Amino acid sequence: MRRIRTVSVDLLAALTLFCVYCGCVLFCLMTGASVYREANAAAETRFSARTTLSYLTARVRSVNSVGSLRCTQFGDGDALVLADPSEAPYVTYLYTCGGQLCELYTNPALGLSPEAGEVIVPCEDLRIWSEGNLLSIAIGNTEPIYIATVATAEVTP
Repeated sequence: MRRIRTVSVDLLAALTLFCVYCGCVLFCLMTGASVYREANAAAETRFSARTTLSYLTARVRSVNSVGSLRCTQFGDGDALVLADPSEAPYVTYLYTCGGQLCELYTNPALGLSPEAGEVIVPCEDLRIWSEGNLLSIAIGNTEPIYIATVATAEVTP
């Protein structure tokens, strides 16, 4: 009988040790998954902001001529108005509406609402301002990018 008790105590100790080991492995896996999820979300946010800023930079550079850029209010806040002289009176508005970066190509005389624009990418808070010959664009809490312009962008209320 002594042999049976020794085997069952040894088995119980081994089983307990195995359960503790499995618990530690599970805890490490859950912690790693949480860290991965947070890192992936941060990377997606940075990628989205960089993509949006690259898109805006390309659009500004495509019409960078005297009198072609204007900062104004449209949609949920700041907007950039791109006016190609060869396409007058039509202009392109780049702005945020409902948490999305939108683009609206229209004749300003039509008075279309911000909801009429085409959604480009998700974008929380777009800030656009002009400082001399530099156009500054920032998204959310990120540092602004500066785009050298041919002439000072007009700022209209």
